[in-house]
Amino acid sequence: MSDIWEDIMSKVIQGQFDDVGLPKIEIGICRDVHRLPEGQIRASGIIDTGFSGFVQIPRKLATELHLTLRATTTSMTLADNRIVTRQAGYGIALLSGHPEGGVFYLDETFPHILLGMDFLRIFKRTLLVSARDTIRLVDNARLPHVLQHL
Repeated sequence: MSDIWEDIMSKVIQGQFDDVGLPKIEIGICRDVHRLPEGQIRASGIIDTGFSGFVQIPRKLATELHLTLRATTTSMTLADNRIVTRQAGYGIALLSGHPEGGVFYLDETFPHILLGMDFLRIFKRTLLVSARDTIRLVDNARLPHVLQHL
């Protein structure tokens, strides 16, 4: 049983809360899979369950990645129900070295990377928050086993 548990826990991604209480995990981001692994940028991303999208990045980071942008803008609804317009492009996010593609939204003013609900869905992960100031992203297929042992 302990070998199975060790295998399950080895696939759980650990994160932490930063100094102001934001849940963060380490990810890689890249323009396309042909640029991996050299073309990726490693960074911390804030998990934002109020953001329905995949990834939001600062424009400066999109420039560093040479992200190909759409010619049009996209409207988004924020957690406070404000509707904002963002430019978007396709990019690759890496979680524990595993790449998945999705829409990257650009923000002109917010200096951090946001990881939204599409990020969790596409990577098939569930966010678990602990009272011990840790966060975990658990593979949905392994979630029942993890919950039995917490």
